[in-house]
Amino acid sequence: MHKLGMLVVVFFVALPLAAAAQTLQWVVRDRDGGLVGPVLLQGAGGAGPGRLTDDSLLWVARRIPGGWLRIPVTKSTVWATNQFPFLYEAQDCSGPALLEAPQEKDEVLATVIFDINVYWSAGPAESRVIRAKGILVRDPDGCQGALLESGLCCSTLGDEETHLATEVSGARVTDLRLRPPFRLERVAPSSE
Repeated sequence: MHKLGMLVVVFFVALPLAAAAQTLQWVVRDRDGGLVGPVLLQGAGGAGPGRLTDDSLLWVARRIPGGWLRIPVTKSTVWATNQFPFLYEAQDCSGPALLEAPQEKDEVLATVIFDINVYWSAGPAESRVIRAKGILVRDPDGCQGALLESGLCCSTLGDEETHLATEVSGARVTDLRLRPPFRLERVAPSSE
């Protein structure tokens, strides 16, 4: 009877460890082995577990002071995300650029990555009346709105929209210290 009781205790203690070992997480590391961040979700390229190529896009959470940025990477590069629009209160895209604000306090922030710069929402979220949206474009022929000197394609909205938005902060992509090529690694989840 004494041996059976000890066996049951060992089984119940080992069960959470076995379950944790089966719930492995994926992280991306750079060429020097430095942590880029945990993988958030697969991109449209359909990267499978254990696979990161130039044809597969993964979204990674990159830690910055004060929060986390959502950064798309392939094996050899940080991917541009200029399809996310900047929001403007003015119809001509003048005034400060805004981005959708996170819904949760510690939410990973969406980014706009274009050329050598990365932009993210910063500051307190406020309800704003949006009258125009702007997307950074490389090819002027791809602009369906008014092309501004900055390479911003500005489109006036037919009807005003109210968004929870915040002003934009930004930096050079190099300031994030991301050194390709990147590689995928499986790790046990932290106990935090």
